[in-house]
Amino acid sequence: MNYIFLFYFFALSSAIDLTCPQSAITINTPEGGFPADGISFFPANYTCKIQVINHQLQDANRILQFIIPDGQVVRIDVQTNTRYYSADAIAGIDMTRNYYRLSSDEPVFFAPANNATVQIKTVFNISTFYFTWKYTDVTSLKTVQKSTGSIISMNFDKDTAYIFTSSSSQVAFHIANYLWLPNGMTSKLYVYDGPNAASKFLGNYDMYQYNNNHSTGSSLTIVNFYGSRVESYGIANDWSALSSYEGYSFVLLSSTPNNYLDTTSFGRKTALTFYTNTSQECSILELAFLHPNRTGHSVEIRPLTPTHWMKPLLNYSYEDTISSMLPQQILSDTFTVELVQSDVVIYAQSGRAENWTNLSPGRKGSLISQSLWNPTAQLPKIYTDTFSSSETVRLEFDFKSVVVEKGDGNFGITVHAADSKLVSMQFDDTSSYTGSNYAYGVKMDLRSTSVSDGSSYYVNFLVGASSSYTIFVCLALVFSFSGL
Repeated sequence: MNYIFLFYFFALSSAIDLTCPQSAITINTPEGGFPADGISFFPANYTCKIQVINHQLQDANRILQFIIPDGQVVRIDVQTNTRYYSADAIAGIDMTRNYYRLSSDEPVFFAPANNATVQIKTVFNISTFYFTWKYTDVTSLKTVQKSTGSIISMNFDKDTAYIFTSSSSQVAFHIANYLWLPNGMTSKLYVYDGPNAASKFLGNYDMYQYNNNHSTGSSLTIVNFYGSRVESYGIANDWSALSSYEGYSFVLLSSTPNNYLDTTSFGRKTALTFYTNTSQECSILELAFLHPNRTGHSVEIRPLTPTHWMKPLLNYSYEDTISSMLPQQILSDTFTVELVQSDVVIYAQSGRAENWTNLSPGRKGSLISQSLWNPTAQLPKIYTDTFSSSETVRLEFDFKSVVVEKGDGNFGITVHAADSKLVSMQFDDTSSYTGSNYAYGVKMDLRSTSVSDGSSYYVNFLVGASSSYTIFVCLALVFSFSGL
């Protein structure tokens, strides 16, 4: 019975007109299909190509053009028995010449303005093809507005225009861990050079990254017509904040530590923005200069994104003993590492490093408030941290800055000796002192009850060994300070 059906289907297919149309398809024919009589087997060595306009036409009998006005896309729906790996194939090609292989697994192609191609090409005579088209208006899509400096999940809603706008610059957009994403994920994201999907089509995200890097005006629009998931995050930046860099990357951190390598030419800078969606804290675990004998190498770590134009809070030089300065806590989900003529490997993770609170002799570190790392974040009512050592150590403190706004709680560090005696260094809104101090002990407590983004602290500490030490008995030192 199956053989009879196949024979009948082949016979029926032979009667269907498979001649590749010779005139352009325009919005004047807003819907249609090919072949006109429905799905059919195609003969071996067949080619029908709906050619991109303005290319040289080599065979007029095999060419058809989709001409698509601004503000429109053409939805192509395919019926075929071919799979992605089949020798016989049907494909869509957009105006940037990007190729979309269509199959029974991937049967839909959205053709953006202003022109597009659909190509059917066979080697054997065993494949069936049929596709329909429909012009669709995209000028009234639902919109989501974001400013530069924003980080956003790339699981965009279907048929929604995500518009990224700068108040002072062109717009650049990057997707985190782009080179690690599965093939095809980002090819479904369409990028437009302007404030809506009627703007000039720049290509899918892959082509946009390859050719453009940024908008020509102050807005960039991205649309996911397919509704496919992209398991990553994206960042919009002012192009003016990135244009001086030799390279820029956006990195999504996980709780599993990973290495990140970046290189910079002599006299140039590159930057990486790190982000985590699982914690309000990150850690730099290791940092290594690959060519430590070269002079002038340095790494600066800045809050938030390049668009925020914030001063660096941490600096590492090729002359530093960096191993003694790490791990380093960063009380933010976002920070930017700037490399100055350096080839550097960075080992980082989201969350807290296991050994962040270890007071090992020789250790250096910086206690930097969340309000300095991320002034836009909501601060906890009480922030505490406890550091400890298995032996008595000398703790030296350099209070670079402590600011407590009027009525905004206090900040303090308490050092506990082995016999439970302690040294307490407390700051409130009546204090006006910055300077240095030291104490001996086996534990250090940090406590802040300031919740205003105008209150902050920046304290460097050094852990020294102690063979003989002095115990401070119930001593409370209250310092005054001046602000930044």
